[in-house]
Amino acid sequence: MRYLAVFLLGVAIFFADHWWPVVWRTVTVRVPRAARAAMSGFRLEPATPGQPSVLQSHLRNGAAIVVTDSSKPLGDQVAWSEQHDRLTNKVVDLANQVSSVSAELALERKAHKQTKIESAERDLRDSANLKWPTGESPSVVVRFFGYGKDHDLAQRIREIVEKFLGWPVTLDGSNKPTLPKAGDFKVVFVSGTTTSFKRVALAFVRGELIGEGVAIGGREFDDSIDFHRLEIHVLPDGTSA
Repeated sequence: MRYLAVFLLGVAIFFADHWWPVVWRTVTVRVPRAARAAMSGFRLEPATPGQPSVLQSHLRNGAAIVVTDSSKPLGDQVAWSEQHDRLTNKVVDLANQVSSVSAELALERKAHKQTKIESAERDLRDSANLKWPTGESPSVVVRFFGYGKDHDLAQRIREIVEKFLGWPVTLDGSNKPTLPKAGDFKVVFVSGTTTSFKRVALAFVRGELIGEGVAIGGREFDDSIDFHRLEIHVLPDGTSA
């Protein structure tokens, strides 16, 4: 009996020396799901500068680190992944639909803009033979002040009038008499009566022939009833120079 006790004690000592360290060095770390995303950038930093951390010591001693997510059963994680993939596909499909609709709208806007321009150009051509009882032909002067944007705008107006109406145009950049600053309108059609060149002015407005957002108005001369005379004023503003 005494020999059996000695044998069992020897087995226990052998097991403690050779197998227990292996079991002890196998460490399982359970990480909550919320912290799992941060593990990709995980670094092992010692608690004290110059000294290895406990986790680093285990690694150096051959310990196995097993990271698991115990917050959800495996079946739930698979179901969540499948649902995530389905939602991702739906978002991609929706984005493609939005992109397609946006492209169609852009084409429709472009076609609508071109239709407005063509309609305005027809109105101008129809006004080319405009005559007054006196037999006088229209006289057109485009007044502006300075250079830069206002000068370019005046040039654009002259090109349109000469191309579609065939009327001679004079550019006057002398600013005499002084042009008022732009208020509600950047460009103003001035004539003996507002009806004299109304169709011409409306063509410029409807077709946006001199640019989108350029406000165009009309008024009568203060001291003249020359029905055949048209002045187009490009009024100065903060961007005229």
